[in-house]
Amino acid sequence: MNFIDIIILIILAFGALLGWKHGFFSQLVSFVGVLLIFVLAFFLKGYVSQFFYQYLPFFEFGGALKGVTVLNIALYEMIAFLIMVSILVVVFKVVLFATDVLETVLKLTIILGIPSKILGAIFGALEYLVFVFIGLFILSTPAFNLDFTGSKFYGALLKHTPVLSNIVSDNLKMFEEFASLKDKYEEETDANQFNLETLDLFLKYHITDVNSVETLIEHDKLKLDGVEAVLEKYKKEEK
Repeated sequence: MNFIDIIILIILAFGALLGWKHGFFSQLVSFVGVLLIFVLAFFLKGYVSQFFYQYLPFFEFGGALKGVTVLNIALYEMIAFLIMVSILVVVFKVVLFATDVLETVLKLTIILGIPSKILGAIFGALEYLVFVFIGLFILSTPAFNLDFTGSKFYGALLKHTPVLSNIVSDNLKMFEEFASLKDKYEEETDANQFNLETLDLFLKYHITDVNSVETLIEHDKLKLDGVEAVLEKYKKEEK
């Protein structure tokens, strides 16, 4: 168990304490809301991210990722996801307030007493598990180039959390393949080929699509030798 695992346990314990305080019904509504927020944000982020990486400046990465401009696509995907989560959280809170749902569930929680608090603690921990999952998912983006080696919970949570892991399965596969790709190019200096293989991964796992890449080329965001061959491969698959 390393520092990351300790932080995860603290976050889950904090969620359980809040759940104990709020009670079952209140925490159940909150948990379901957070789960829906994750799902909606994941599927809506593409619309926002396409605007970002087409019209906002691309970053220059350093270290082992120097020259890999394609990673801006993944970076803006995660920024868009985080923005969508934030917006949907606000919308969810407004809906709860406007419909008096929270007041109703609080009354039900008071009636049940201790059993409600115990169940609330369980769902509180589950709700914060979703937050932990979101955090790990975002930090796993290749653009951040972080190392989670030594964490016992990192891989288990990302790969085996019900519902959530299935939704992001393609992204997780891409993360793993990119890690191998990065190791491959640690001893090589062909940034163009590194970009092409990274772009191939993004298209393979639907992180982006052919039309978006072509738009980036038109905006002079991507200048890669041989990119047409990569795009042609996926144009044929789309047909």
